[in-house]
Amino acid sequence: MIALSTSVGTLMYFLGAMQGYRQGEAHVRSQFVLEHAAPPPALDIRGDIQRPAT
Repeated sequence: MIALSTSVGTLMYFLGAMQGYRQGEAHVRSQFVLEHAAPPPALDIRGDIQRPAT
């Protein structure tokens, strides 16, 4: 029973870490968009891929 609760705790920890990472990544992306005056979000991702990298 102790081993089971430990694995559940580890699973919850990893899920929380992944969720935190995703939120941080979304925050970094929104900051990047604000700082670099990217085109409006209505444009889809294919436009970003075709744009030359600076």
